Amino acid sequence: MEDQKSNKAMLITVGTGKTREDVAHGIAVSIRNVKPDHVLFFASNESTETIQHVIRFCEECVFTHEIITIPTIEDFQKLHFFIEGKIEELDRNGFSRANIVSDYTSGTKAMSAAMVSASLESEVADISYVSGERKYGAEGGVVSSGTEKVYSLSPLLIRAEKKLKTFYSYFNKYQFTACIELLNPMRNQTDVQAHFPVQFLYDLTRLIKHWDMFLFNQAKNIAAAMLKNHTYITESDKQKIDLTLVEKTLIELDKRGYSFAKVIDLLANAGRRAEEGKYDDASARLYRVLEMVGQVEFNAVFSCDTNSVDPAVLPEKIKASFIKNYSPNEGKHLKLPLTATYIALGAAGNKIGKKYERSSDRILTFTRIRNNSILAHGSVPVQKADYENLRTIVVDFIPEQELKKLPDHEFNFFKG
Repeated sequence: MEDQKSNKAMLITVGTGKTREDVAHGIAVSIRNVKPDHVLFFASNESTETIQHVIRFCEECVFTHEIITIPTIEDFQKLHFFIEGKIEELDRNGFSRANIVSDYTSGTKAMSAAMVSASLESEVADISYVSGERKYGAEGGVVSSGTEKVYSLSPLLIRAEKKLKTFYSYFNKYQFTACIELLNPMRNQTDVQAHFPVQFLYDLTRLIKHWDMFLFNQAKNIAAAMLKNHTYITESDKQKIDLTLVEKTLIELDKRGYSFAKVIDLLANAGRRAEEGKYDDASARLYRVLEMVGQVEFNAVFSCDTNSVDPAVLPEKIKASFIKNYSPNEGKHLKLPLTATYIALGAAGNKIGKKYERSSDRILTFTRIRNNSILAHGSVPVQKADYENLRTIVVDFIPEQELKKLPDHEFNFFKG
């Protein structure tokens, strides 16, 4: 069979009814509604005659067809896998599942159930059946000719709803790559896009993934593009996510140099790694938070960065020792590590520097745990309790007004 990517295929279970023609009318209505290019009729030896009537009732339609003799009319499980195999065969032969429609208007209960279950599992475009006013009595409960109406449901929508529940679970666990891989195929499914905010969630996840990786510029650009395309943001989404605030936060984070915005963002990032059970990663980030707090304060006090310090700006009582210990070329600009940064702040009377002096024992514990970590200089995994103790120490060095901004850096849009 030649490639049929843009063509429609239809799978139809065929029963016998009372007169063959009675069920053939309903099947013909379904075919005329779908207008397929190729039809697979699933029939038993007893119901193949019905197909001839279907063809006669659809003489104005143009389609090729195959008659598939089913292995059983009552074994649901065998029928399910048999039909599923035929859908896979169509897929291999070039018929996109997005262009496959299944119809279970006639056939035994097992045949109809198997057609529905296999179609749901295979994610075909639609599942349809024909109903209408029924005549009862000698002819049984058959649909009267001329009263037929086609009903359908989309397996893609059913599956999409389940996938979105999985998406939210992944998102809340910070599995952003998995979220993107889950949503990507759904972006090409028109019915799904019409019912669910797939593109919005896809773009949001890309934004957050970049943000979580400290790629602030890329995240900021995605936020700006999302705000321009505001028509696809629902009112419900707006209540959960303030994209304007997100963009504003990312603009601040994308600025050069150190800031308390970056301190808070790194603290939030450490919290996410801890939620994942990655306490070594989280603790390494906490150490960087403490270091960055010192760098922010140092710049505010001495108007220079800690990696290029003019000795002239330092308090006299520490100047000589700092030149001796932290200058590769004596008398030139100094590069100060964490402890030296806080000593300089304390010598200048800075509140955070003084706090560091008073917390020397706690800081020593912090440094020991960090240095023994496999991500620093040792081989001892950091435990949850260690991380929590370290976080308590670090948070104490961050001004309260800055800590209030922590929720703006946490990705809790879909929690609670």
